[in-house]
Amino acid sequence: MILAGAHAQGDSCNTAVVLTGSGTYNADGPNTGFGHVTNPCQALNGGQLHADWYLYTPSFTGNVTISSCGANADTRLSVLVGTCGALTCVASADDECMMNGGGSIFASMLTMPVVAGVGYYLQWDNYWSGQGFTWEINECFGSVQGTTYRDQNSNGAFDVGELLEPVMLDVNPGGGSEYTDGNPFGFCSDSGSYTITVANPPQYHVTVPASQSYTFTAQGQLADSMDFAFQPIPGIYDGTINLWGTSPWIGNNTNLWITYCNEGTEILDGTVLLSLDPNLAFVSSNPTPNSINGQNISWTFLGLMPGACTTINAIVHTDSTVVAGALLSSSVQLILLQSDIHISDNLDQVAGSAVTSVDPNEKYVSTAFVTPAEVLAGKPLEYTVVFQNTGTAPAVNIVVKDTVDADLDLGTFEMIGATHPYTLQVSNGVAIWSFAGIMLPDSTTDEPASHGGIHYRITPKTSLLLGDEVSNRADIYFDYNAPVLTNTVVTTVSEASAVASVGQVTGITAYPLPTTGLLNVLWNGSSARNVRVELMDAMGRTVLSTSIASIEVGKPATLDLGALVSGRYLLRMTTTEESRTMPVVVTR
Repeated sequence: MILAGAHAQGDSCNTAVVLTGSGTYNADGPNTGFGHVTNPCQALNGGQLHADWYLYTPSFTGNVTISSCGANADTRLSVLVGTCGALTCVASADDECMMNGGGSIFASMLTMPVVAGVGYYLQWDNYWSGQGFTWEINECFGSVQGTTYRDQNSNGAFDVGELLEPVMLDVNPGGGSEYTDGNPFGFCSDSGSYTITVANPPQYHVTVPASQSYTFTAQGQLADSMDFAFQPIPGIYDGTINLWGTSPWIGNNTNLWITYCNEGTEILDGTVLLSLDPNLAFVSSNPTPNSINGQNISWTFLGLMPGACTTINAIVHTDSTVVAGALLSSSVQLILLQSDIHISDNLDQVAGSAVTSVDPNEKYVSTAFVTPAEVLAGKPLEYTVVFQNTGTAPAVNIVVKDTVDADLDLGTFEMIGATHPYTLQVSNGVAIWSFAGIMLPDSTTDEPASHGGIHYRITPKTSLLLGDEVSNRADIYFDYNAPVLTNTVVTTVSEASAVASVGQVTGITAYPLPTTGLLNVLWNGSSARNVRVELMDAMGRTVLSTSIASIEVGKPATLDLGALVSGRYLLRMTTTEESRTMPVVVTR
């Protein structure tokens, strides 16, 4: 219900509409009024000439949620305190949730702490037009606030110079998850008693306290200082490194990103060494390397603080003589001056099949196969999403939305790296990265800088069984355009021994296996009509896609895999009723 009087809009800070509390309000569309032209909340994009102003003074200390989700407009929200003409930004929101009808993710939402009696000025502007929209403010039944941080001096207090630590929190009963995103966290809670634990604390740290509990019995209660300090175990040196990037594009340049981190408790110094496949040539990097010796490129670093990460962007060129489908492999090594306690994560590699064309907005998974033993052991999957601005003007804002497969354990979610600064929300199984003000140049103006991406890891649930599939794709939003949908990557739980001279797995019979080219496939038990056939490589990418009008009982259909390089693949056959998969090996 829209509150009475909500249509009378404030055209300036001095005439801000006074809010009465929780409710839905109607912005007339900021085509009148005066925005805060030097708005400190929107320094990257500047202020707006027109805006709608509101003044909210809470009667309690706790959290409120302010949202335009579902609005038919691309909105921005600024929350400021002080006096008109001398305002200070305390919070802002831009591109956090869906617009009307499940469209682009350019509506705004935030949950923020408020203090009783303090006046908060809310400035709404519609970045692209003066179209009106509705928005709402909700005062939580109960509010939970706290900080997750690396307590470097182990004194139990968040001191200047200490780093906030992004972690996933488990809230029980109910099994809810809250991601802190490296910021002081705040979330709403229903009535009842709850316990918070940290699902993925940093290694080599003691979590203090081990849990936090609270009980809400009345509206407006606050559970403050629900802090978790991660206190270091002294003397541990542990660096990690990850290599990720796009498919090698024959005769063209592509991007590799190297993210190295200090997971230990002491300062690190060392060298990053990139070793390129012989068919790849180094073009340039940011930062510039300290040494180039043939296929080996190196960067030195000093003083990497505990918990800190750095990302290197390297541009490489794929030789024009490479055969399509050839597997190109590059590796990266982290060489520390200190003695590393865990050297197995100091080396990483990326292997990709050479392609004749690339999708600039693509998704990759680290492996298309995991064994049941690997599932039980908690082997994580690493996902990469890359994007490129192929338009004709800079992309002001970019949003990546990823709906996490229900077979993945959300509590193990962990960011590895990103190419640009971002904010991240993980809620109800959906991860949304917002690159507000990214100003990503278009490919015709600055091709090397027109690329971006994210890289994260997450672990399959241990309840997965042989033959189960984990599928994933992402939606990428460039400013006010319809989303670009990436390819779908699939990881299947499969025993390595499942491939024999004749394979019969989950309703498919295929022979000969391994195959040197022609593969016969049978749809077991019945005939099948309009069968879609896909073959995915070890990175979960589709390398062959075709369709078969019908497969009769006992009569195989023949697939020509002669163009594929040697390796392990996943065969997936899909009808309108079901999907069946099995592993396939190609040899040359």
